[in-house]
Amino acid sequence: MVFAVVVFAFLLFWWRNNQAPTQLLTPSITSPSALAAVQPPAPSKPAAINKPVKTIEVCGFGKVTLDDSSSAVVGAEIEARIAKDVIRWHSALLNSGDVRARAAGLFIDSKFDGDSVRTTPSPQSLHSLVQLAQETHDPAVYATALAACNGLKVASPGSSCEQISLQGWTKLDAGNAAPWLELAGAARAANDVATESAAFAQAVKATKVDGYNWSLFGFAEPDLPSDITPFERYQLSIQMIGIEAAMYSPQMPASFASRHCSADGVRNEIVRSQCSQLAELFVTKGTTVLEFAVGTSIGARTGWPEARVAALKEEKEALEAAWMQAEPDPAKPESEFSCEAAVRRNRFLHERAQLGEIAAARGAISLSGRTTAELAQSYREYLQRLIHDAEQRQVK
Repeated sequence: MVFAVVVFAFLLFWWRNNQAPTQLLTPSITSPSALAAVQPPAPSKPAAINKPVKTIEVCGFGKVTLDDSSSAVVGAEIEARIAKDVIRWHSALLNSGDVRARAAGLFIDSKFDGDSVRTTPSPQSLHSLVQLAQETHDPAVYATALAACNGLKVASPGSSCEQISLQGWTKLDAGNAAPWLELAGAARAANDVATESAAFAQAVKATKVDGYNWSLFGFAEPDLPSDITPFERYQLSIQMIGIEAAMYSPQMPASFASRHCSADGVRNEIVRSQCSQLAELFVTKGTTVLEFAVGTSIGARTGWPEARVAALKEEKEALEAAWMQAEPDPAKPESEFSCEAAVRRNRFLHERAQLGEIAAARGAISLSGRTTAELAQSYREYLQRLIHDAEQRQVK
């Protein structure tokens, strides 16, 4: 029940501060780097509506007339149905035979505090999550447990979190750049130059980069209730992805790599060579658009040919545009709530969970029938519209 309260409160808080009444509970699918590109306007209260707006078809709920009073009722009805779905999903995760699914269930056993969501599990769940990491030696479970422990502002003496560490993750996942970069980031924060340099050197030798912080939904998706509507499935999915985002910290691989390979940092010949190798890893082996973008930026700083950097930037914008294809027609608000829109969004999210963000986007590009340049241009135009709309809302 605690988990249900978290999700419902998050839904309600997000809706109240960011959406007009006719948009209900449907945030857009987008990548982390796209989210960072637009500064949201200050929250404002929706204008009062004194007469019915329109009758729309809400997938799984039938025809609904939205006005000043019924919009809140519809929101409550959706929350009530999702409440049961969330409880069933959470229970299935905790009882799953897949250790990564169980780890996801334990990680999201969260509590709601005022107008913010904390993704720190209860002490009992945190203890179970750490135990699971130690018993299974699964690097993804171990990384999830570390993320949960990092969410603690002050770890109590004797806490289960003392039993796991970044060093432990590097031993389990030595060929992965992610734990080495996080270790280097922690060392940098502690002004430990020697450890930072040694850990960074190990990261450069890695053959993959995966912090698992964008994998939580992938671990949990197979246990989604099978009898829910496409609209409910999308609502549950997007909230899990929101919780994934809360796993992010300043020491995450891409963030630290960008700081270590700064314009000043790459003036050192050895660092520049290492950063160029790491950028290659991010661009060729990264699983997220954010890693791809950071790799491109670092590569540019280390002297990659301008033509290659320009081509990578264009591809990054095309990758962003691929996610836009899942979104409903903005000229038809009712399509936001249609089963057709929900099915399309769910397909993209499923492919993201199965293949990773970049591979899923590349698949969408190949099916689009459009060139990389065309898609990149459509993304730039889309971004300009977002910025313009945000500025207009601030003026009002």
